[in-house]
Amino acid sequence: LRYRSAADMADELERCLKGEPVTARSANRVYRLRKWVRRHRLGVTVGSVIAATIAAALITVTIAWRRSELAVAAYRQGLAASTIFRTKGMNGTQDAAVRNQVENAARLLSMAGTEEPDLLRMAVDVSVSLGTLDLTPDAVRQYGTSLAFPSVVNAVAAADKIPYDRPASLTAHAKALALQANMAQVGKRFPVALSYIEQAKTLRERALSSPEANLMRTEMQMDLAHDYRAIAKYLGSLRFSDDAFTHACTALEMGRQLATEHSDDPDAVLLLARSLNTMAAWHMRRESDADDGPALSYLDEEEKILRRAGDAGLLIARAGQVLRLYAEIEDNRGIIARNAQRRQAESAK
Repeated sequence: LRYRSAADMADELERCLKGEPVTARSANRVYRLRKWVRRHRLGVTVGSVIAATIAAALITVTIAWRRSELAVAAYRQGLAASTIFRTKGMNGTQDAAVRNQVENAARLLSMAGTEEPDLLRMAVDVSVSLGTLDLTPDAVRQYGTSLAFPSVVNAVAAADKIPYDRPASLTAHAKALALQANMAQVGKRFPVALSYIEQAKTLRERALSSPEANLMRTEMQMDLAHDYRAIAKYLGSLRFSDDAFTHACTALEMGRQLATEHSDDPDAVLLLARSLNTMAAWHMRRESDADDGPALSYLDEEEKILRRAGDAGLLIARAGQVLRLYAEIEDNRGIIARNAQRRQAESAK
C-alpha cells in the first residue's frame, strides 16, 4: 500500500493542496524547486522582475560606458589625425603613415556611431582630410563626375546630422562643402565647384559674425580667405570678370592681415603666398593687358615671403606645399615669358 492509514493519505492530500512535495514520488532537487516556486509564485515573480531590471540596467550602463570609451578614443584619434594631416598630409598623398592615421581615425569614428555634435564635427574633419589625400586625377577618373568619393559621402553624411546652431557646426558644414568644391574642381566641373564654395563662404561669414566665434576666429578667417581665393580661381576658369578680381583682392587683403597678426604661423604665411599667386594668375589672364609688371611683381613678392619664412625655419613641416608653390611660380614666369615673346613676334609682323 502507498499509505499506511487514512491519516497519512489526508496528510498527503494536504501537502499536495499546499504545493509541498508529496511522499508518493521521489523528491529530487528539480521537483522540490518547482514546488517551492509554486508556493512562492508572487515573490518569485517580483524577484525575477527586479533581477531582470537590474541586469538590463547593468547591461545598458556597460554598453554606454563602452561607447563612451570608444567615443573618447575616436575623438583623440581624430584629433591626432587632423594634427598630423595639417603638418604632414598637405605635403602630398604618398605618406603611408599619415594615411594610416587618418583612416584609423575614420574607422574609429564610424564604430563610435554617436550623434554627439563634437564627434560628428570631428568625423567631418577626418573625412575632409581623407578626401584631400584622395584628391588625385586617378580617383576622379574612377568615380567620374558623380563626386561619390567615400570620403565626400562620409563628410556630407556627418555634416547633415549637425544642426546649424554654432560657429563650429557652421564651419563643419562649410568644410564638407569646400571638399565637394575641391573634388568638382579636380574633375573640371567649375560651375559645380563655384556653387559649393560660395555656399561654404556664406556659412563661414555667418559663423564669423557670431560672438561665440572668438576661439576659432583665426582658423575661420584663414578658411574664409581660402574660399575667396577659390571663388576667384573658379570664376577665372569659367570667364574673365571683375568679380574674380574682387574676390582675389579680398583674399589678398585678408592674407596680408593674417600674416601680419600671426607671423609665426606657417599656415598664415602660405595663405598670403597663395593669395599673391591668385592675384598674379588674374593679371596673367587679362588678354588686353600687355603689361606683365603686376603679375611678375606678385610672383616676386610671393617668392620673397616663402624664402624669408623658409630661412626662419617656419616652413619645414610644409616642405611639400612650399615646393609646389615654387614650381607654380616658375611655371607662371615661363608663361609670362612665352606670352611676351608671342606679343613681340606679332608686333614684328
